[in-house]
Amino acid sequence: MRKAKAEMLKQEENERQTLGLTTAEEDWRLARETLKKLKGGPMKNVKSNKELKSEWGKLRREITPKIGQLTNDTREINRISQQLVDLIRPRAGSDLYYACLSSLAKAILLQCETEVTAEKRSALPLVQATINMLSTLPDFSSIFWAKLYQRAGPWPVPFVIPSTDVDGTKFTDAERRKALGYREEESRVEYGNRLSGIMRLYFLILFANVQSPLDKMFQMQRYWVWFARMLGEGQLLDSSVAPLLMHTGLDVGGLDAKPAFGRQWIKMLGLLYEGVTTGFGGSTERLIGGQTPEGRAARVRVQLQVERIMTSE
Repeated sequence: MRKAKAEMLKQEENERQTLGLTTAEEDWRLARETLKKLKGGPMKNVKSNKELKSEWGKLRREITPKIGQLTNDTREINRISQQLVDLIRPRAGSDLYYACLSSLAKAILLQCETEVTAEKRSALPLVQATINMLSTLPDFSSIFWAKLYQRAGPWPVPFVIPSTDVDGTKFTDAERRKALGYREEESRVEYGNRLSGIMRLYFLILFANVQSPLDKMFQMQRYWVWFARMLGEGQLLDSSVAPLLMHTGLDVGGLDAKPAFGRQWIKMLGLLYEGVTTGFGGSTERLIGGQTPEGRAARVRVQLQVERIMTSE
């Protein structure tokens, strides 16, 4: 098992070097630094200027309802997407522009947390609209990645958050909980279900057909990298959230990954299966998801997904 896991991580390293991808820590730092710069620069400037704050509030009140109006109709999705581009892009390069990108990303992710968590098919129009924005609005990719991290913590990377922030200051318990993506008064079950909606959007973006390549954070190879990294992060694997998000990922792209990644994906599935059935190395103490009821239930769903993928032609 250790040899197989080491092989997965080595393959992930080779993928990074070949494709020019970054490490998990670099991905986390990028999101964290972008978020800090956004808050300390454009957002701070807009909020401290009465006129800009007023204009931003007006634009935000136009952005949020449009995201809520999305339906599973391609023509309507493209129409609303164009309205959003026309609303935001003329302000490109200004503090107000970045504040609007932040509001747009937040509106998309909030919609995920409510609609997609309740009904997974509702992700499809959000996916197409998000791709339209990622393809059209300058710098939206980096802002969306930062807001994705803000709402979902380390799980999109995935990465175990260190004890200190990117500027070297030590996280307080409250700051660390916030960096993990928790909302106030949120239980672990609520947290996991909300993250499942967000990650479904992310995984769907990775497998979407696009006219031109998106930023590297939103390309298909990130799917394989995500699973490889997860299998290397023992601390994350102990959480009941891990098998929940693995199930979401397998449900979205498990079948498509089979022809895309070939034998490496089959080996990955073998490791996943071991982790949710017998435990790594045959140890029940090393079962993915730990021993909580939520972890056990999610493990069964992962097992069924792996069996479905492996028996497909």
